[in-house]
Amino acid sequence: MQHHNIILYTADRSDSELLIKVLIDHFDKVLVVTALSELENQLRDETPKIILIDTTTFQRSLMIYYSSLKSVLVKQTCEHFIVSVVSAREENEAYEAYDNDIIDDYIITNPLYEKQRVIVVCSNLLAKLGVGLKKSAALEYIYQKESYAKEIRETVLHGLELKEKLRLSFEESITDVENSINKATEQIKLHHNVDLNLDVVKNILASIRSDEIRPRLVELQNKALDLLSGLIRAVENNAQNSNDVSQTEESSAVNPPTSFNKLYNASSENAEKEIEKIQENKNSTIIKVLLVEDDPISIHLTNTLLHKYKLEVKTASTGRTALLSLNNIRFDIVLLDVSLPDTNGLYLLGQMKQTNGKNVDTPLIMLTGNKNKQIVKKAIELGAKGYLIKPLTQNVIFKLFKDNNIPLIEKK
Repeated sequence: MQHHNIILYTADRSDSELLIKVLIDHFDKVLVVTALSELENQLRDETPKIILIDTTTFQRSLMIYYSSLKSVLVKQTCEHFIVSVVSAREENEAYEAYDNDIIDDYIITNPLYEKQRVIVVCSNLLAKLGVGLKKSAALEYIYQKESYAKEIRETVLHGLELKEKLRLSFEESITDVENSINKATEQIKLHHNVDLNLDVVKNILASIRSDEIRPRLVELQNKALDLLSGLIRAVENNAQNSNDVSQTEESSAVNPPTSFNKLYNASSENAEKEIEKIQENKNSTIIKVLLVEDDPISIHLTNTLLHKYKLEVKTASTGRTALLSLNNIRFDIVLLDVSLPDTNGLYLLGQMKQTNGKNVDTPLIMLTGNKNKQIVKKAIELGAKGYLIKPLTQNVIFKLFKDNNIPLIEKK
C-alpha cells in the first residue's frame, strides 16, 4: 500500500479540479478519494496525514469525517489533521468550528480565491505532523532574483548560510544525545557506572522547538524512557538512602497534610510495615488512582511505580478529560500536575473541591517539577493534601499511601 500525506475526499472530482491541481503541483504524495471506504482506510493507515473534505456543504463535511472516525474507532486512527473545504458564504460557520477545535483549519473554494492559502495551510499542518517537505531552493532563488538590489541579495544569502550552519550543528547535537543515551543504556545493562551528562541532554532536548524534527524527537524520547526505566532502581538504591536521612529530621516539625515534598520521610522498610498494618484493617477492594499528567516521561515513570501494586490507575492528560473522570468515577487518591495543556492544576483542584461531587473528599496530591512556595500555599488553601516534586520514587509512593491510610498490595 502506497502511503500518502495529503488526502482529499470529494464526492465529485470535477467539482474539485482546481483544488486537486494546486495540491498536486505543490506537494508529493497526494491522494484523491471519492468513497467513504477509501477515506476510512486512510484513517487506519498509520502514516501521518492531512485530510481535506470537499462536499456540498460544511455540515456535510463534518458528518462525513466524524462518521468515518466513528467507524474506524479513534484508537485505530493515524495521527492527522482535518481541513474542511467550504464556500465563501460558509466562512463564518467554518471559523467558529475551527475556533472551537471541531476542525483543524479550513480552505475557501467555490471560488478558490487564494491558491496560496491552500499551500500555506497544508505546509503548516504537515510541519506540525513532523512530515518533512522539500526544502525550497532558497539560495538559487535569491541568486536569480534580479529585482533585488545587490546589497539585499548578499545580506539574505549570508543569513541563509548562517541558518544552514545552525541547522547542521543542531542535527549533530541531536545525534550526540542519541549516541550518549545508547551508550548509557548499554552501561546499565552491564551494571557499569553510567557516563551521561544529563544537563547537556536536558538543555538540548529543551531547545527543540521545530515540529519538523518531531519523528526524530519521538525516537529519542522512547530511548530516554527505556534509559530512565533502567535507572529507577539504581536511583532508589544509591541516591534515596542519603536523601531519607535529612528528610526524616525535617519531617518531625512538619504537619503532614501541609507538607511540600515530605511524604517520603520513612524508610522503605518502615513504610512497608506501616502499610501491612493498614491492610489488616482494610478490605481488598481495588484502589482507584487518577494520574493527571501531560508529560509522557513522567506518566511512564509514575505508572512504572504504581503498576507494581494492585491498583487501578487511570491517566488523564488534559484538565477536560480529568474533570470527566472526576465527575463519573470515585477515586481513592488523585495525583494532579500543576501545569496542564488546557488549564491550571490549581483551577482543577478548586473545581473538584467546590462542587459536591464524587471526589470532594478524595485526597488530592499536587505534582510539579520544582518547588514554588506560592503555588504550594495556594494548593493547600484550596484543599490539597500534599505536594510532591517529580520524579517520584518507590519510597514516595509508600509514604504517600501510608499517610493517606490507603492500602498498598504488591502484585504477585
